[in-house]
Amino acid sequence: MLAKQQDKQIRVRVTVDPNSQFADIDNIKKALDEAEQRRQQWQARQPEVEAQRVAEAISKATGKWLPEDHRVHKKWLEGVIEHMDSHPRDLHPVLKEFKDLVEGDTGTYLLFCSKFKQILKKKPYSKNPSGHRQVRDYEHMLAGLVGLPINAMLDWPMGTASGFAAFLDPKVNAMLKKVLNAWGEYLCSPASAEVLGTDSQDWFGETGVKDLTATANIGETRYAFEDMFVCDSSAKHHGFSSWDAFFTRLFQEGIRPVAAPDDPDVIANACESLPLNVAHEVKARDKFWVKG
Repeated sequence: MLAKQQDKQIRVRVTVDPNSQFADIDNIKKALDEAEQRRQQWQARQPEVEAQRVAEAISKATGKWLPEDHRVHKKWLEGVIEHMDSHPRDLHPVLKEFKDLVEGDTGTYLLFCSKFKQILKKKPYSKNPSGHRQVRDYEHMLAGLVGLPINAMLDWPMGTASGFAAFLDPKVNAMLKKVLNAWGEYLCSPASAEVLGTDSQDWFGETGVKDLTATANIGETRYAFEDMFVCDSSAKHHGFSSWDAFFTRLFQEGIRPVAAPDDPDVIANACESLPLNVAHEVKARDKFWVKG
């Protein structure tokens, strides 16, 4: 008896040799039962396999803005959601305004409720793309709508019919703009520099410095962080007054020479970016990818 997996189904072929043990009908039935059991076991694993595939696809998405290992992002998001549940607090004024918009407009309220109900309650939808349990209501969504990546809170609900309609609403998008503006103000404030310490989870902790320098050296040089970037390694937070100041840090002179600056046929990617797509013969009105 042979059991063969082809695509997403199991095909079973039974060959009986009169001189073999399968000549006995009971043995044939037992063999078929074993094959069916294996088929069911394989089929039962498919949601798990699909969930793993989705998580890995997200973790290696174009742009590489998430960790290669999806378990790192899963653990991070798990901590965010658990912290929200165990440390409830008042919403930021802008998020409170967002909540008032949702609850004060019948159409918006119905869309924000139904977009979560329209997410299937089976794998992989029972968890979000990072592998953690799904956000299932707008209250959780609003409480988690700070920090990055914001899409971790919005991925599945954005893909439902109600979610698609909700995020086309100019009022909703105006509120999202206010949320982003408030987040931007925080990132420019001295308080945002608290993550630039030297503790293990901070950007200037051992792991943070190692990853920052490895990325900036792009496998070609072995400079220290302070040799590559304008900073004061002896000062608190390396001299950066805010997260924004750290994020937009300047290279030391000569560390990143521009390739062929006088040659219009050479394109230099800004901000350590990677090419996503090259489009030829683009029309005045056309469709093509501009961002991952």
